[in-house]
Amino acid sequence: MPDSDSPLELCRRYRDAFFARDVEAILALVTPDFVFENVTAGERVKGIDAVRSHIASIHSRWADMRFLERDEGIMSGEQHAVAEWTALATHPDTGDEIEWDGIDLIQVRDGRICRNAVYSSAHRARPQGHARTGADT
Repeated sequence: MPDSDSPLELCRRYRDAFFARDVEAILALVTPDFVFENVTAGERVKGIDAVRSHIASIHSRWADMRFLERDEGIMSGEQHAVAEWTALATHPDTGDEIEWDGIDLIQVRDGRICRNAVYSSAHRARPQGHARTGADT
């Protein structure tokens, strides 16, 4: 049985909250100085209030965004986890149905998530239907 306090279980709860668009549930799992960083887009926000606003704006702008997670799911070590995924969404400006691949590097400190760094190919999104195999979430 998985340890409910392990980085893997913590990151699974974080993922589930993100996929459910539950910003407050996300924030309940992070440190007060949590950093959400989309490295590819050059976006970096720090602290609960800034992260709350930033994640809410992502969910608002990309209203139908969903994810295909790789069959491996989330992989973790003692102080981190990594998740590989494909995002699918309707582009809010063009109406095109697009997809892109990415990896989240999630760092854990003192039983809470302290950083989520997103690396993705969003800048080179492609038409939907070209995703690799994974579990639809």
